Amino acid sequence: MRKRIIICCDGTWQSSVNGKDNIPSNITRLCRAINSIGIDSKDHKPWQQIVWYDSGVGATSTGIMSTGIEGALGEGLEENIIEAYNFCVLNWNPGDHVMCFGFSRGAYI
Repeated sequence: MRKRIIICCDGTWQSSVNGKDNIPSNITRLCRAINSIGIDSKDHKPWQQIVWYDSGVGATSTGIMSTGIEGALGEGLEENIIEAYNFCVLNWNPGDHVMCFGFSRGAYI
């Protein structure tokens, strides 16, 4: 079955569990709304949909100083890019589609 590989990268200090007042970001909401099987609107054939989510830089740090520094300077962005790329490489086959969604620095990825 053909696949849609959906990469979702959140913004600085954003993660699926620590949004402001625990309200999920739009990227988190998008990830949670995607079904594992999608139907093509043109040929009505199914697509397997594989979602990969990455929290934003500074979101997983421990301590207020490291969180602030990572978020302000973008430390960890290179690692996030490599992780997203590796996910695509390990899951992509000819004929698959790759879709990328992001917010803030996550959109850069």
